[in-house]
Amino acid sequence: MVAPDRTGGRTALARSLRDLRLNRWPGRTVPQRTLAEALGGAKPLSLSLISSWENENNPTAPPMVRLRDYATFFSTERSIGEGRGRLLADDELDTGEREARDGLYQQLLALRAEATDVPVAMASQQLRFNWRYPPGSTIRIVCGTLDLGEAGELAHPYMRPEHLNYTDLLTFADVDALVELFGHVRKVNPEGDVRFVRADRLKAADELASHLILLGGIGLNSVMGPLASKTELPVRQTTHPDFADYGEVFEINEGGEKIQHLPEVSGGTLVGDVGLLARMPNPNNSATTLTICNGVFARGVLGAVRALTDDKLRQQNEAYLASRFSGADRFAVLMRVPVLFGTALTPDLQDQRIRLYEWCESPRDPGSLERAG
Repeated sequence: MVAPDRTGGRTALARSLRDLRLNRWPGRTVPQRTLAEALGGAKPLSLSLISSWENENNPTAPPMVRLRDYATFFSTERSIGEGRGRLLADDELDTGEREARDGLYQQLLALRAEATDVPVAMASQQLRFNWRYPPGSTIRIVCGTLDLGEAGELAHPYMRPEHLNYTDLLTFADVDALVELFGHVRKVNPEGDVRFVRADRLKAADELASHLILLGGIGLNSVMGPLASKTELPVRQTTHPDFADYGEVFEINEGGEKIQHLPEVSGGTLVGDVGLLARMPNPNNSATTLTICNGVFARGVLGAVRALTDDKLRQQNEAYLASRFSGADRFAVLMRVPVLFGTALTPDLQDQRIRLYEWCESPRDPGSLERAG
């Protein structure tokens, strides 16, 4: 079978992107540098990359996440209203601007579908590489449970339901990660039903079929093991003699050899944790997603969350994931989470020293596993 010629589609997409920059707003041409700064955030894109997307003679199709950024940028002149270019957040756009963005995004997706082998229906359903969900989505953040233990001597008295100052949130595991994530997800999904729930309380069928975000590992989050076992995720958690009392380490199987990725401890102090960020279709409902933010310890969970919430690094991390896993049906990144002065630092996924292991699976090749270098 002769492969279809996509040249015409790529040329049409390149012409449209250039036309947006030059003619979207009459009398206001957007310089490539302004667009590069807006799309790249803290780390501006290179001008040569913008040129490659606009080059009609030898065009390169941008990742889908970049097309959404284009649509966001050109949905409103406020993108250049302060003398410089910037990408407005979803909650900064009014209703008309959101409609303009969504319409423009669908047009660009259709052009990209003609330029690549990804149909527009598939392209519009691709996994997102950020914390935005379709408007009106039901989103549940699922945390592990802290109980009193057999003796209860280490438990805070406010954890006891009979105490007059009983505080339910004290019974949630990974609260640092929960607070960080809940605020961000609510902010970028103003039309969504966003709530958090303890794993032992997640029982309603409609909640299990919603967009699920699991925080923490199998030791405290009772939902993690059963749901992870229903996926093809090749990363598992297991005990290790050095950390058996505090958490479970990550293990992968490469060529029949089991490889464990361990946290770094120096003089009894944690100086580096390991975090896991994974996203795939929800095994309870293929129309929704399952996202896992996990770690050996709590700071690994927080690092996995902050990879896509941190104001300074999330945009470039989103761009990396989009460029690495564009067109994938599911993906996972096992990452190093540096810890400095007791604080978990946000992993920079563009730094190859941070990335320990990567995996993805394509819907067009359901059996394919990819180990990223």
